[in-house]
Amino acid sequence: MKNIHTAIPRSLNIVIYKDKVLLLKGHSLKLHWANTFNCPGGHIEEGENVVESALRELYEETGINADRNQMKLKGFVHVKTYFNDSALMFIFLLRVTSVNTVDSEEGTLEWIPLNEIENMEQIAPDLKLLIPLVLNLKRGEIISGTSAYNSKRELNSLTVKTYKT
Repeated sequence: MKNIHTAIPRSLNIVIYKDKVLLLKGHSLKLHWANTFNCPGGHIEEGENVVESALRELYEETGINADRNQMKLKGFVHVKTYFNDSALMFIFLLRVTSVNTVDSEEGTLEWIPLNEIENMEQIAPDLKLLIPLVLNLKRGEIISGTSAYNSKRELNSLTVKTYKT
């Protein structure tokens, strides 16, 4: 019998305002992703469901108090070798009508033009591919995939497929 594989559940929130995406530049003292842009999100706490986690992390890291009906689940990515663990990333999309945010202890927030994402250097590498994929999904589609990082936080692989729901 094979060993049972476990993955830590996490939420990833892609927040869009017009032609910009909200990214969090990790605090310089963070253990993981210091000085690197990432989407707001994080671990799902014990007893918390995925949507509640996404909403909580969004509020804690950005000050955005979204309604659960605004959060659109857009897919899942199994991230292998995520800081010596595996994570199952639940990807949400939120479109907002205002740019009011509040920085947190996690880092500073910046609205980045979507057309600049692919050329950014200090960004979690999979986001360069995932953000455009999510934004180009048609109604009733989700993504599901796998990715793997090496010990230097370099993206070794990312495979994503689109599915109809």
